[in-house]
Formats: sequence, structure tokens, C-alpha cells
Amino acid sequence: MKNYQKLLAEINMPNLKFLGKGMQSTVFELDKDYVLKIYGVDIGIKNLKRLKSFYESLDTEDVTFHTPLLTDIKEVGTKLLVTEKKLQGRCPGMDAFKDFPATSLKKYLSSYVESLFSIQRIKTSFLNIAEPLDLTGDFFTHKSYKNWEELITTALKVKYFKNQDIFDLKVKNAPQLIEKLINKVQSFYVGNNYLIHGDFFPANTMINEDMKITSLLDFGILTTIGDPIFDIALGATFSDMYGQVTHFKIKEFVWGLVKERISKEDYDRTQIYILIYSFISANMYRTNDPTDGHFTWCINNLNNSKFLKFL
Repeated sequence: MKNYQKLLAEINMPNLKFLGKGMQSTVFELDKDYVLKIYGVDIGIKNLKRLKSFYESLDTEDVTFHTPLLTDIKEVGTKLLVTEKKLQGRCPGMDAFKDFPATSLKKYLSSYVESLFSIQRIKTSFLNIAEPLDLTGDFFTHKSYKNWEELITTALKVKYFKNQDIFDLKVKNAPQLIEKLINKVQSFYVGNNYLIHGDFFPANTMINEDMKITSLLDFGILTTIGDPIFDIALGATFSDMYGQVTHFKIKEFVWGLVKERISKEDYDRTQIYILIYSFISANMYRTNDPTDGHFTWCINNLNNSKFLKFL
């Protein structure tokens, strides 16, 4: 708590209530209607202003959950302060899941899958096809792409080029794997392109007392317009990414629901997208440290015949 007090002292707002901490921001309650998110300036005020405009563009008439709305952005010292409308509900997480009975988890996960498939019904005129929302380039280099396939193949090439020594060391036949993934993506028939959240997982949802999702948080790092099967693949995988819940097989249940709603061809594509995500996110925490849990998870996937057989 002392770290949070120091942070609040830095922005001269010492009495705010701490709500939580995400990958990029620390969240405090301003009042009953608004929260304050504190970012480092490295995220860029231009990126946050772009996020604000994006949220304002969303047409959520055809979905049953709410999305964020930013009302103010300002720079104070070394921090960027974002005022955001408070969304209703509570955030579930892996720790909470460990205490949920199977009946509650089934209710939540059914809503989770329904919401995951609903994202493609959200309309926006803010992004063009294959236009990344995020300007930092951590996953997708921000530039114009002809189509979704070019966005994904470019991301693979850039990530491999920047980390070739590590991939060649850790991933069996890495150059051939990259080539196979690129060829596979270029053979996809995507059809219509829709909004992709890109980071759909339990902590980015809010729920009511009936375990139904009421709000969806934190579009950003992988948000774009493209193949909704990519979003579905990641959302199903992220439902219990590291297998932390032991009393209920969350991913098995989620994938069961997903497979009821997509074709075999689409399911095969989800497995390719898991490999692609594992490549482009392997050092998302700026590390190739073999003790880093996410890096290890990605490398294990890239060497796993369970996924490689779909190439």
C-alpha cells in the first residue's frame, strides 16, 4: 500500500481508494461514478487520446454489455491521469474462481463465451480493416495494411527478426515454423472482417450477481478489425491461460462451448492463431527470460505437436 500512497502523493490526490492494478495502469476510485487510471508517460498521451476517440465511436446497441468511456486525460509530472466512467459489476479473477462452485463457473463461462462471440457485433467507424488501435507497435506495427492477412504475416516477420537468436535457440525448426505459419495465414479465407478485442479474458470482464457479464474492459494492445476467429481463439485460451483453477476444467468447458458454434475449419484456424499469438507475444514483458511464465508458455506452445499438427 505504501507504493500506492507514494503514487497518489505524486499526483497530489492522497485519499483515493485503490481498486486494482492492470498491466499498464493503476486504478483508483474518484467517486461513485468515475475511476482514475494512472499510467506512466511511456504509453503516450497520443495513444490515450486515440483510445478515448475509439471508445466514443463504439456502437454497442447489439450487445448486452457496456464498454469503457474516457472523459478526461491529463499529464501530471511523470504520470498520465485518465478519468473513466465507472462500469457496473465486479471483476472476477483466477483467485475468485478458485472459490466459485462449478455451477457458478458454468454460468459465468456460458456468459463469457456468449460475450466473446458478441464482440464482432460491435460497430465502429474509427478503425479501417487491419488497422491497429495501439500506436506503440508492441504487437502490431502501426501502419496501413492491405488486409488482415498482411497484418498478421508482418507481425510474425517483425517479431521473428527482432528475436531470431532466441527463437532459433528455443523453438525447434523456428525458420521453417515461421514460413509454415505465414503460408497458412496467406491461405486463409477470412470473409468479413469485424472488431477484435484481442485481450478478452476474465479480469477484463465485469459481472453481476447472476454471473453474467455486464461490462467489457481494456481494448487496446491487440485491438483491430480482422478475423473474429482470432479473438475467439485467444478468448478461449485466456479463460484459464496457465491452468490455475484445479477444481474445474475451465478451458475444456469453454472450448466445448466454442466448438459447438464454429465449423471444424474455423476450429483448425483457432489452433493456428494460438501459435501465432505465441510467436508475437513471447516477450511481451520485454524479456526472453526462461523463468518468465508467459515466455515459457509461448515457447512450450511453439514446440507442442498438439498445435503443430494443424500446420
